[in-house]
Amino acid sequence: MAGFTRRSLVIGASVAAGVAGARYLGSQLPVLDGTQNIEAPGGEGFLNDASGLSRTPVSKHIILRDEPAEMLVKALRAELKEAADAGRPVNISAARHSMGAQAIPRDGTAITFANNFLEPDTRGASYRVHAGTRWSEIIGALDPIGFSPKVMQSNNDFGVAATFCVNAHGWPVPFGPMGATVRAIEMGVMAESGVRVV
Repeated sequence: MAGFTRRSLVIGASVAAGVAGARYLGSQLPVLDGTQNIEAPGGEGFLNDASGLSRTPVSKHIILRDEPAEMLVKALRAELKEAADAGRPVNISAARHSMGAQAIPRDGTAITFANNFLEPDTRGASYRVHAGTRWSEIIGALDPIGFSPKVMQSNNDFGVAATFCVNAHGWPVPFGPMGATVRAIEMGVMAESGVRVV
């Protein structure tokens, strides 16, 4: 046993145990025999959330962009009426970061706000945005004039109304969550359906 120490013996035994354990617990075990991978369906008539793991069948998906307010309200009223008449659920979203298909109405009407309206008020150190405006668009508009949001989520691809809806927090310690920075909310009342839309 010349040249061997107790330490080298313990290390050698540990390595041997690790190799044996890896072989025993390795992927060649037949634990998946009789199972099959389930692929998420894709193509027309499906919508996914930001995770890419929740493809869900939808009856209809429309994207509303920078329409004037009157046209936006008119389009929303028409979609809500059509969905109500057909008994379909409706969901309005921006980036669909509420994962697990929460932001997707199964077999319903999905409405995506892709409006990037932003109106800065440099004197009041504030800005007005549309519900579907993404933080990346807000930063892109405010940065050239020397401003930035006080509170936002860690990523810049969320929709601003969605951030407000969950009252998300931001990084700066002196400020509270998103709701603490909101001065006013304008909502269009959908008279025919009684639904309020941000």
